[in-house]
Amino acid sequence: MSYLDRIFENESEVIVVPNPVTFNGALNVRGSFTVGLLDVAPTAQLYIKGSLKLHDHASVGDYAAQLRTESNKATGNYFGIDAEVHQMLSRTAGQVRGISMCGRVTAGQTISGDASLIPGYFLLDVDGTIDGSGLFAALVAKVDAGGTFTNVGHLASLWIDSLQAGPVVGNHELIYMTNNGECKIDQAFYLYGGTAAQGIANLFEFNTCTGAQNFLGDVVDADIAFAHYRKVKCTVDGVAAWFVLGLDA
Repeated sequence: MSYLDRIFENESEVIVVPNPVTFNGALNVRGSFTVGLLDVAPTAQLYIKGSLKLHDHASVGDYAAQLRTESNKATGNYFGIDAEVHQMLSRTAGQVRGISMCGRVTAGQTISGDASLIPGYFLLDVDGTIDGSGLFAALVAKVDAGGTFTNVGHLASLWIDSLQAGPVVGNHELIYMTNNGECKIDQAFYLYGGTAAQGIANLFEFNTCTGAQNFLGDVVDADIAFAHYRKVKCTVDGVAAWFVLGLDA
């Protein structure tokens, strides 16, 4: 009987493996499996070389995988999950995704009442005190500097799309924003245009937004007298400004 055979034959005791162990091939675990790194040096790591696949088909519990971590750093970056994908070869089709999240309703099943399905949920939870000028956001999406773009369809920090084909009874939006808190929000959008050399050429570009089912009206070569109008407040470089909305009635 080998050393590993002896230490893994116990089913009710805590097993301590004093030296690094390499598994060549598949490691199948049924039941609870705990790898304790809490009582060792802070630099200790569980290193897996290769793919890690987790399937959870149980009907009990609140999660398939849970991560709890604490940062004791006063400066510098710290990541709860650091996911980075490198494309090592030239590519002509398909996508490379750092993290892919999907929420799916099984065919034949129904979600009703006030139940929700949210594939990606981000929460900024501050129980302490904030006293500084840093950025605090539940989600940051950015395009890093670098690369050579000889031709590109779109380069965007955020892509929001809907592939829904059938009718939706109720409200259907590309972006749904709400203020369910107890404090005033200064603005729905804050846009920083960069330096004069950078700039943002247009606030919007409308593409194929005309027609009976779209919001952009036809071109009219005449003055239009509205029955009423309303002003929408904004600020331009700190100065109050207004959009004017004409109302037919």
